[in-house]
Amino acid sequence: MKKVAIIDIGSNSVRLVLFEVYKNHSFRVIDDIKENPRLGEGIFEDGLMKEKNMTKALEALKLFRSLCDYQKVQDILVFGTAAMRIAKNADEFIKKVNEECQFSIQILSGEEEAKYSFFGAINSLDISEGLLVDMGGASCELVYFKNREIEESISLNFGSLSIMETFQVKDFMTKEKEDLINEFLIKEFEKIPWLKKVEGLYLIGVGGTIRNLGKINMEKIEYPIQNLHNYVLSYFDLKDIYNELKSKDFKEKQKIKGLAKSRADIISGEIGRAHVWT
Repeated sequence: MKKVAIIDIGSNSVRLVLFEVYKNHSFRVIDDIKENPRLGEGIFEDGLMKEKNMTKALEALKLFRSLCDYQKVQDILVFGTAAMRIAKNADEFIKKVNEECQFSIQILSGEEEAKYSFFGAINSLDISEGLLVDMGGASCELVYFKNREIEESISLNFGSLSIMETFQVKDFMTKEKEDLINEFLIKEFEKIPWLKKVEGLYLIGVGGTIRNLGKINMEKIEYPIQNLHNYVLSYFDLKDIYNELKSKDFKEKQKIKGLAKSRADIISGEIGRAHVWT
C-alpha cells in the first residue's frame, strides 16, 4: 500500500484529496480538504492573479504540504487549470509554490482538463452516451461521449467567476442581465457544431457548483441519503432552483440550505449556464 495525494489548483478553489492505493490497484480516500482563494478573480480584466489571492492559495498549499509530510505521502501530483493557463504572473506563483511548498505544478491544457474530467466520471457511471460538463471558475469543459469513449471535446474560456464579474450577478438576476447572459451563452454554444448531436442525451455535471445544485435539491425534498454521486436532477428541479436563486440577493442566497456560502455569489452565473443547456 502507498499513499498518493492529488492537488487541484483551480480558478475558484484549491483542493487536496489523499488516497491509499493498494497492490491490486484499488484505493480509498482518507482525506479531502478544500480552500477557496479564487485565483481566477478578475483575471479576465488584466490577465493577472491578484496578490492577495495568491497569498491565500499559498497558505492553503503550505497546509497541504504539512499534511502530506505528516501522512508520509509517497507520490504528490499537483495540477493547475484555467487561471494558471491564463495568468501572466503564473510563473511567479509557480516559483513561490516550488520554493515554499516543494510542489512541482503541471499546468493542464483545456483539452487535458476535459479528458481527465471524463475519465474521472465515466468509470463510475452506467451511461454509454451523453454530454459531460465541467463547470470551472474561469473555464468550462464539454465532452461528448458515445459508447463510453470521447467523441468530441472543447474547453471554453469563461466560467462562474468570469460570468459573475462580467454580468454583475452577485446579487439579483434581473431580466435584463438574464437576457444578456442567455444571449452570450447561446452565441458561444452555437460556435460548437457537434453540440447539436447531444440533444436529448444525459447531461453529466462535474464540479462544486453542480454538487451544490444537487445538495440544494436534496435539502428541498428531504432526500434521506447524502450521496451526490449519480444523483439525478430533472429539468423541472433545475428550473425551480434557478427561479429561486435568481430572485434572491447575495445575503439571501447564503441562507439557502445546501448552498455553500463560498459559492453564493457565483451560483447565479453557473446555474444560468446549466439552465441554457437544458
